[in-house]
Amino acid sequence: MNKSFLRGLMAGLIAALTITMFGFSGGAAAQGSPTPDPNAACGRTLANFVRLLTVFHNFKPQAKPTAPDYCTNLEKEANTFTEAYLLDTIVVLTEIEGQSKGAFAFVDYAARKFVGVMPTGTVFRAVARNALPGSQMMLVKAKDFMVFVDYTFTTLTRDDFNELPDYREYDQPIQPFCGASWCRPPTLPPSRP
Repeated sequence: MNKSFLRGLMAGLIAALTITMFGFSGGAAAQGSPTPDPNAACGRTLANFVRLLTVFHNFKPQAKPTAPDYCTNLEKEANTFTEAYLLDTIVVLTEIEGQSKGAFAFVDYAARKFVGVMPTGTVFRAVARNALPGSQMMLVKAKDFMVFVDYTFTTLTRDDFNELPDYREYDQPIQPFCGASWCRPPTLPPSRP
């Protein structure tokens, strides 16, 4: 799938979420259904959010509507489900896949701790960048590494680089390491030929 399709999909999901959460009014009881919506007692926003998760994502809450802490339990379940199944998907959609063109790899954004040359063709996911003026460093990861590289030595474009969030705003743990076969202990960076 290409990035514009994924961005369109994300925009559609966000629009559906917004319309669903704020466009519906009341529950089934408000529409004259003989079976009242037990979630309506938990407030309009939570009831609509649960309805969205149920209809579009097959969410099946375990909380019992007769329990005195039903709304609290329902909210916890909905949040846990969202974090486990939906937010991870959003994080992946914001990452950009690329390949190395002989990029020098570092375990620090200042490019002082060199850990090897990422072989040409090595596939990675770019997740964040150093947004300081003049920096071209971005954080990339794969199964056996999380390192900083200069985006100009990868297949990513300047537009791709600019779309990445600043690494200080990246909401996943940043723990650079290099465990691939091309990695070596950190040293001062060599000069480019």
